[in-house]
Amino acid sequence: MSEDPLSGLSRRKLEELRERIDRELQSCVIDGREGAVPMLVSNKGTRATLLICIPCFERLRLPQSRSEEGGGA
Repeated sequence: MSEDPLSGLSRRKLEELRERIDRELQSCVIDGREGAVPMLVSNKGTRATLLICIPCFERLRLPQSRSEEGGGA
């Protein structure tokens, strides 16, 4: 039987690995894709952090000039 590859890792390395896995498993609120990152959005004084994958963010974001017109998130 092979040795457990995690048994040789320090507690700190295991915590870092757990955090990385948690980040990788976060799902996008738009398309459900894994690997979403927290994005801060605001609208008329309301702020929220949403998990959005980079492809959805790039597809849906407005250019800075348009977002200042009130049509952006």
